[in-house]
Amino acid sequence: KILESLSLDTQVSMMMDFGKRDYFIPATATEDDMSRAHSGANLNTTFNANSVLNYSDTFGKNKQHAVVGLAGIEVNTNVNNSFSAEALDGMSDYLKIIKGYKKENTEAKSDIVRTNMISFFGLVSYGYAQNRYKIEGVVRRDASSRFGRNNKYATFPTIKVHWAFSEEP
Repeated sequence: KILESLSLDTQVSMMMDFGKRDYFIPATATEDDMSRAHSGANLNTTFNANSVLNYSDTFGKNKQHAVVGLAGIEVNTNVNNSFSAEALDGMSDYLKIIKGYKKENTEAKSDIVRTNMISFFGLVSYGYAQNRYKIEGVVRRDASSRFGRNNKYATFPTIKVHWAFSEEP
C-alpha cells in the first residue's frame, strides 16, 4: 500500500514441467513382426511476472461517487524443449532399448520452441450511487511472438455500462 487509495501488487512465478516416456513393443505383439522402441523427454519452462498499480477512492455525499483505475504490465516467456527417438525391427525382443537397432531403422528428432509476450493494460471505472450506475473502460496492448512476423502487436479495447436495476427503490 503506497497511499490510502493507491497500492502496487507485483507477482512473479516460474513453473517447470518435465516428462519422460520410454516404451518397447516386442515383435510378437505387432502385425508386421517388427519390434518397436521409443524414448522421449520433454522440459517445459514458463516464467510469468506482472505488476499492477491500483487506485480506488469514494467521495461525495454518502460516498456516492466511486473511481477506480489501474495500470499494469505482464511479461510471459515459455520454452519447450523436446526430444524423441524411435526405432523399428530390433535384433531381439530381449533388447528393449534403442541402442542396438540398425541406424537406417532409427529416427530421432528434437525441438525447442520459445514464445514471449509482453502486455500493457489499464482500466478506468466510475460508479455512482454505490455503483448502481457504472461505466468502465479497459484497454490491453499485447506484443507476442505468436502473432506472426509482420503483426507483433494487438490492441484489445472494451467498454462496459452497468445499471443494477435491482437496487432501484
